Amino acid sequence: QIKLLSTKNIISVILQKRRIPRNRKVTMTVPAQIEMTGVGVQIAWDNNQTCTYPYRYLRLQCACAACVEEMTGRPILNVASVPEDIIAVEYLRVGKYALQFLWTDGHDSGIYPFEKLLQLSENDNAVICQGTS
Repeated sequence: QIKLLSTKNIISVILQKRRIPRNRKVTMTVPAQIEMTGVGVQIAWDNNQTCTYPYRYLRLQCACAACVEEMTGRPILNVASVPEDIIAVEYLRVGKYALQFLWTDGHDSGIYPFEKLLQLSENDNAVICQGTS
């Protein structure tokens, strides 16, 4: 005998197998304030941590197709071509998940997901953070 499951029952089974509560609210740390300072992009995160990402360091983290080979993930940006005194002159929020910068070298196609920026702040001493996360 074959028992047919309703769509609601199927979703319930999938959620149980994944062990994800139905009403679980997913939260993501996002910038509360963004400022271009004399040394870098300063992001005050909504977790009470403020991090400064030095301009050139941040520019070198770009993962766009002009900077990283799409198929292999191999960096293709010529590091020597990025000026030591580069700065970000403007930024845009990309949806609810990332930032995009306009750099003084004319580059503007890189998208910096909040998750990536937070990883950099946790794993790289080049990013200076204050406060608690």
